[in-house]
Amino acid sequence: MTATKTPSSPQLSAPYEDAQREEQGSSNAVPQEEAKPTLSPKEDLSIYKEHERFYFDDGNVFFLVEDILYGVHRSVLCRDSAHFVELLAERRNSKGGQSSPGELFIMDDVKRSEFEALLSVLYPSDFHESELKTVEEWASVLRLATLWSFSSIRKLPITRLEPIASPVDKIVFGRTYTVDDWLVPGFDALCQREQPLSKEEGHRLGIDDAMLVASLREGVRDPKVRRKPGEITRMIQSRLSPIDAPEQDHDSQHESADVRPLQSPSIWENVAQTFKWAKSVPEPKEATDPVGGDKMEEVPSPEEAGSVADTRSNGGGDTE
Repeated sequence: MTATKTPSSPQLSAPYEDAQREEQGSSNAVPQEEAKPTLSPKEDLSIYKEHERFYFDDGNVFFLVEDILYGVHRSVLCRDSAHFVELLAERRNSKGGQSSPGELFIMDDVKRSEFEALLSVLYPSDFHESELKTVEEWASVLRLATLWSFSSIRKLPITRLEPIASPVDKIVFGRTYTVDDWLVPGFDALCQREQPLSKEEGHRLGIDDAMLVASLREGVRDPKVRRKPGEITRMIQSRLSPIDAPEQDHDSQHESADVRPLQSPSIWENVAQTFKWAKSVPEPKEATDPVGGDKMEEVPSPEEAGSVADTRSNGGGDTE
């Protein structure tokens, strides 16, 4: 039995491998399965090379990562990880309640750099300043802390990544590791910056989120439409969750109605299909205001959306 497999790439570290997976399907990350390291039968651990820093003589839980042996403490793992509490309890129960002097976990799906980044948090060399500095290092901690349910430790990489992660990092990591607070700021920054998405950024985001950025930039950067405070944020939120978005009041709905879609019919058809217009946008029909009885503005179909947007941009159809 081996740990849950994640896609690998010779050019990307594991946190970016998760991002690369987004390109193959939806940009919404699939909830990650629980990673269960392989428990090996008792072996002669002396045949393995011990890590010079993270192999403790009094350690009682052992990890084999890329042919390097790590020996850490059961108490440290169980203090911070609900995953290892359950895993070690299952192992103990399988032995009739007897505790083993040492368990060997063979980690096929974890890189040494990732594992050592996590261990440097569990066993810091300096309590005042972390030795981890880069986005990749903190993303490694975030990945393993998420997979192995280190709930309190997970907050640390989120805090440290906040000021140093790029907008694309925040979207990709936000999707993959369920850091929802990063999504709106990430999309906001990409929509309002001068330069468009690069090819590499598009690959990392995946087709769905790359198309979403293109659609949002078209609306946000239209010089003919003046945006009110908070309108861009509401627009991004509505596009991220078209079904579950919070209800807006009557005035807010009209404010967001000024958003212009993409003008190219071929591109617009792709965007419309991506966001499932058939489910989220009703057929055009007249409706009456339940209070005043006046006719309300018809909801355009995807095919009519381009012409409606052009009319609005020329001064007609804006509703305050």
